[in-house]
Amino acid sequence: MRTAWIAAIALASLLAGCGTESPAPDRSGKAATPGEGPAVLPVPGRDGTGVLELLPGEAREVLETADDLELLALHPYPLDADEAGATWFHDYKILGRASVPAEGRRALVKALYAGLNENNDTAASCFNPRHGLRATKGERTLDIVICFECLQVNAYGPVTGERHSGLLSESPEPAFDAMLRTLRLPKHVDK
Repeated sequence: MRTAWIAAIALASLLAGCGTESPAPDRSGKAATPGEGPAVLPVPGRDGTGVLELLPGEAREVLETADDLELLALHPYPLDADEAGATWFHDYKILGRASVPAEGRRALVKALYAGLNENNDTAASCFNPRHGLRATKGERTLDIVICFECLQVNAYGPVTGERHSGLLSESPEPAFDAMLRTLRLPKHVDK
């Protein structure tokens, strides 16, 4: 009888998640204080080759722990910089922008990481980005310009003047498009 009770308690603990995870370490190796939340998002694939090439340590930290993560809908073709009233994001006109709600951030970052790790060195020669991300953590900013059409991505920052380019698959596009719709942002469609 005693063994059955111990087994029942152990099973209940496992199902409740008790004792199965420790707080995520931050970049210094120090465990996060309970109640502060994890130092980084526990996103599968964050240390895959594609992610590491595009987003060195500090860039991943800013993206994963951002105070604010904005999704930007971009016009995919560089336009005349003199266009009155236009707002620009790395030479692409912003069609709309909105903060991603906290509950949607992890899924978007996870999708991005999957796409960065899945590319098999395939890319087109164009660069017609329709999506952008801006992650802000304190005074640091990371900008990511994404073209699912040509499977290329550029990341700027968080160190001033730092730019990294990489390749990704098309797999994150549905998650990014769904978030555009959720945030009621337009997506440019060629006519």
